[in-house]
Amino acid sequence: MTRAFVSRTAAALCLIAAPLAASAQTPQPRSDLTVAADIKPMISAQQMTRLKAVSSRYDQRIATAFKGKETLRQTMETDLRAIEAEAAPARRKALIQTYRSKHGAAYKQVLREGGVDLKVVSGEFSAIVPELDFEVVDGLNLRAVPRTDATRKKAAAKTSAPRPTTQVKALMGADYSIDKDLSCGAIAGSSVTTSGGYMRNSTWAAEAGGCENEGTFRHRFTTTANQTVRVEMTADLETEAYAVAILAEAIGRAHASLDVTSASGRSLSEIDGYDYEVPSVNCYAFAMFMWATSETCERQNVVLSVELKSPGTYVVRGHTVTRTIAGGVVTGTTAEARIKQLRTTITTEPK
Repeated sequence: MTRAFVSRTAAALCLIAAPLAASAQTPQPRSDLTVAADIKPMISAQQMTRLKAVSSRYDQRIATAFKGKETLRQTMETDLRAIEAEAAPARRKALIQTYRSKHGAAYKQVLREGGVDLKVVSGEFSAIVPELDFEVVDGLNLRAVPRTDATRKKAAAKTSAPRPTTQVKALMGADYSIDKDLSCGAIAGSSVTTSGGYMRNSTWAAEAGGCENEGTFRHRFTTTANQTVRVEMTADLETEAYAVAILAEAIGRAHASLDVTSASGRSLSEIDGYDYEVPSVNCYAFAMFMWATSETCERQNVVLSVELKSPGTYVVRGHTVTRTIAGGVVTGTTAEARIKQLRTTITTEPK
């Protein structure tokens, strides 16, 4: 993860009031790494359902605490509507920052009167998603970063020069098949588009039940028993998520990753004995009642290098997922994932 986590740690869940804000840290190898057999986002669908249930319970407390504060609530809702109506992501992000600065102190008081203790909330979230570490920041934000497994074995990088009989294939755009799954259909502003080694996956809360898009670059290849194959993938992974909670909690989720997997469904750890680490970015924006938040997570110039010694059919994947959930149709709740400059090289040499 050499050049940057630009503004936040990847895979952070951003929830203000309770927002899970991605941590701003100096780039470290601790980023968001998942096992190659599983390129799904850090939070599963079941865990997300449980998080929503907890959030709904606290939404009710917050709504009760707003009683007698109708002027404040109306002002906040007016500002939220302005955020929701803003189509330009950069401008929407600026409006959200202004909203947080303008209403943060008053909202913190509402939380206090509603008996919403974010330390307690962080404990509940940690129990639901043990894969993440949660902590309260600035008295108003819950920060979540992935836990790491220090015992995971790593495949040694191969530095020797290629043998004369080595075959090197650099994949071109036409070498990839493109898989798309658009749960809300091809609605305006919701799509998966590709061009060469670039993929853009975006969605917004076009239906009350939420929308989810998946887009995947995919290339299959086969190795034989007398070959050793080394796969190297590089790309920029970028994600953005926005949540505008006017009627109920709102969630934006974006995921991008690179991986190599067996076409048979067996994990590479089963085949070659390693849990290969997969570079991925998971960005979550999760706003509770009467709040708004945005999050940007990215990793530039990421590299995945895998050596395959067992025969079989394998799949190279560049994967994106976007998901939005809101209380009704809320155009300001959006998510976008991008894979840029995807380059894959497959090097084959005899054993």
